[in-house]
Amino acid sequence: MDFAIQVEDLTKVYRENSTEVVAVNGVSLSIQRGEVVGIMGPSGSGKTTLLSMFGCILKPTAGSIKIYGEEVTNLSDKELPFVRRKYFGFIFQGFNLFQPLSALENVRLPLEIKGMSKKEAGALSINLLEKVNLKERAYFLPRNLSGGEKQRVAIARALAGNPLIILADEPTGNLDHKSGELVVKTLRELVMINNASAVIVTHDSRIFHSLDRVFYMEDGKIRA
Repeated sequence: MDFAIQVEDLTKVYRENSTEVVAVNGVSLSIQRGEVVGIMGPSGSGKTTLLSMFGCILKPTAGSIKIYGEEVTNLSDKELPFVRRKYFGFIFQGFNLFQPLSALENVRLPLEIKGMSKKEAGALSINLLEKVNLKERAYFLPRNLSGGEKQRVAIARALAGNPLIILADEPTGNLDHKSGELVVKTLRELVMINNASAVIVTHDSRIFHSLDRVFYMEDGKIRA
């Protein structure tokens, strides 16, 4: 079976002086290629911490993380950025768009940073914006886009490197129902086209029907 993510007994403990907080407590799960999976639970349950460990942003205190069969748990800080570039696209709740840049420029900039020529990056960015139905708004600044449109720009940017795994933290949290459904629908279609996978951390029960599976977290654990 083609697993995108496999974690076993994954734990993250934060320590400060004599205080210890167990944010993630012995989580084991697997996510297949092609799946769109949700992680739900109350605030403070460990969802974002777990997502950050999936994406090699945070190192676990204990346990194992395999990305497409590659053990990444003990990689050095110098090696982890390569893993992130190789496998992941990130979508953030707050969009994280550069306000002085157009939608096109927001998608194009990371490609140029990776070494792609401005012409090639521009052509690819237009294609990605077309995939998320925003080609006609390519030259709009973020302030002139709706919340749903900004999130679709963020999706296009996340997909710019053809990631095998998309990690999204509350992508519909600031959106109305219609915009939220469109974002998840777009994400699912692009996952299917690219034979990728997506993990969505969310409080939004309205998108249940758009997910293949949902994991529930509480007190740092996956609830059966």
